Amino acid sequence: MLNLHKVYLVVDKQNEAAVHIYQACGFSVEGELREEFFSNGRYRDAYRMSLLQSEYLSTYGSIPEHASVLRDWQPQIDGE
Repeated sequence: MLNLHKVYLVVDKQNEAAVHIYQACGFSVEGELREEFFSNGRYRDAYRMSLLQSEYLSTYGSIPEHASVLRDWQPQIDGE
């Protein structure tokens, strides 16, 4: 377990499907980043969204058992 206090992301404000999915996962909009990135010939606004460890734990109760898969994963190197 990484024991992170906060996880955050930045998402295009116009990507309503992604914003909806992140909210369904427990993320909250912290703020709007005006003209945050340039895409398709224009500047676009974005949301910064976050999820606190305490919010995650109050919703899900604990860290899922499968979360340890990343900790235990080791890349396979040819010849070993």
